[in-house]
Amino acid sequence: MTMSLSRKIAVKVAIPMLVLFVLIFTMLNNSLQTYIKKSEQDILLKKADSIELQIMQELNTITRVIKDAEVFIQGNFNNSEAILDTLTRLSGQFPDTNGFYAGFEDGRYIDGGGWIPDEGWNAKERDWYISGKNAGGTVFFTEPYLDSQTNWTCISIAKAFNGPDGKLAGVISFDYYFNLIQAIIEDKLKADQSGFIINDKSAFVYHKDYSVENSLSTVENGKYSDFSRDITSGSLSFSGKISGISSSSQICRRSSAISPREFLGNKFYFTTNKIDGTDWHLVFGITKSEMESNSRKIMNVLLVGFIILFLILVGFIFVSLNKSIKPLKNTAVSFKDNIFAIKNYNLFVIKVC
Repeated sequence: MTMSLSRKIAVKVAIPMLVLFVLIFTMLNNSLQTYIKKSEQDILLKKADSIELQIMQELNTITRVIKDAEVFIQGNFNNSEAILDTLTRLSGQFPDTNGFYAGFEDGRYIDGGGWIPDEGWNAKERDWYISGKNAGGTVFFTEPYLDSQTNWTCISIAKAFNGPDGKLAGVISFDYYFNLIQAIIEDKLKADQSGFIINDKSAFVYHKDYSVENSLSTVENGKYSDFSRDITSGSLSFSGKISGISSSSQICRRSSAISPREFLGNKFYFTTNKIDGTDWHLVFGITKSEMESNSRKIMNVLLVGFIILFLILVGFIFVSLNKSIKPLKNTAVSFKDNIFAIKNYNLFVIKVC
């Protein structure tokens, strides 16, 4: 079966067109992949920054409260009853604490949570007092620990204060439960996402499956020791800053690209934020499959669109060629018929002669 002229021309035009389409598709694909990857990284960063911002707002709130309490104690240094009333009010105002309390260099101890220490108990010998005293006037955050009564993750927050003579007079402190910070993180997480906090020693400050007694560098027989080192060194983070986030969460991110990392049976794209005023590292990740799903969807749509467009153009060329060639074919057929008629006429003349 011979191919018609229009089909031959259509095929010869379609082949270079197909090559051109493949080249264009490849170029667009590469450009789109780069754009989509950057967009997905921005989504990852903004989500992490959003979580960090809420945590920072919570920490700023409790830091401001302890500073305000410090000012009140300084102004009412010799009025233990007024100080107790204030610490009691603050203890009821912040249910995520087990109470505000203050120890004094003169031996006094005032507890807004109503706790009365045993005889011989000395506030000045407690870790929170010593740490707050040695913090140089800044708010001090202790290492996370498990509260013996509730078994909840907890930190003690302490700040030294001066007396009327301007000299160190004591330390105000409270124990802060991680319930609210835990809720902030879990509220932001979806099924295909992971979020946790570790400190500079790689100990978990928060993780839904691990307690503060566990360390990222030692769990799973040390499987994630490199991961832990990358987090605490900052090498897991991006370079650049995300717009629309307050200055408190503008974190210096050192590397410009990320790659998926295996964690607890899944592959994640991770980024980390160092939380100001602490040695905590917020780690946030999205699974590789979810991160790349948008890319696959867009690429599939683009490929189908290119195929449809190619078929439409080839069909249009074929139809156009048919319309253009049809008059030529008719002319050729008519010409052939005329030649055949002339030939027959000449034969007839010869026979007559």
